[in-house]
Amino acid sequence: MFPSCEVSVSRLNMPHINHPLNRHAPPGFWAPICAAAGVFCMGEVFGSDINEAASYQGSGALDSVLNYPLYDALVNAFGLPGPQNMTGLVQVMSQSKRQYKVRL
Repeated sequence: MFPSCEVSVSRLNMPHINHPLNRHAPPGFWAPICAAAGVFCMGEVFGSDINEAASYQGSGALDSVLNYPLYDALVNAFGLPGPQNMTGLVQVMSQSKRQYKVRL
């Protein structure tokens, strides 16, 4: 399966791979696929649990994940009608900063 990943990425000139259903496999499952593909790998981990989402990103996992937990906080902070919960937004942003790994 992994060699076919590399061939597909090369043949289709793909700049990255997006994995939309990451929660259906453990975080370590994706690392060898991304390594074989040789491109940037981004995933989607739906839900509001920052710790779970962050576990799919970093060394031995995906290069990046979308920050879905931030979405709920943004809706609560700016949605009308809504609770306008800026404190919750600040908390989610602070926790995200601590949990997600930065790769330069």
